[in-house]
Amino acid sequence: SIDDEGFTQQNFDEEKAKKNLSIIANMFGVNSDLIMECLTTMTTLTRNERVIRKFSLQSSQDARDALSKHLYARLFSWLIGKINETLNNPYSSQSYHHVVEIGLLDIYGFEHFELNSFEQLCINLANEQIQFFFNQHIFRMEMTEYEHEGIIAERLAFTDNQTLLELFMAKPLGILSLLDDESRLPKVKI
Repeated sequence: SIDDEGFTQQNFDEEKAKKNLSIIANMFGVNSDLIMECLTTMTTLTRNERVIRKFSLQSSQDARDALSKHLYARLFSWLIGKINETLNNPYSSQSYHHVVEIGLLDIYGFEHFELNSFEQLCINLANEQIQFFFNQHIFRMEMTEYEHEGIIAERLAFTDNQTLLELFMAKPLGILSLLDDESRLPKVKI
């Protein structure tokens, strides 16, 4: 991993960072100096002049974190693609008639940060929608099916998050709808 070693001290420790980046660069078959340059500087062209500006420590850490997130996302997508490719083996007698696929969803729980962002709100809201769908499908629809088939089953009590979803998603008075309307007004102050 590209950890904080070399990126946390007040005066940037280039040697420790280079050592860590060398390991990563070797794994990906790229030049470690190029990675170092990308994580610590920004290059702009103005009137055919190349201007290189060094990032602050925080900006370097942000660039490192963005690179790590991107690499993990690409690795995850590649892995899921390989699993799906294996499941849909073209030499299998079933693959012509039926496509088999796997999808993964991580709904481990809510992340709680000292300061949550709009992005985190959207993630948590999506998790709530998934939980609502799950509750509807597993609890309500299954009980309805049992009743239709004459199976006697004890009613399960569960917490329904529909009220919370409506608070955010309802139109025209849900929080997201109101935010959307407000953002369309000229000279919005947030």
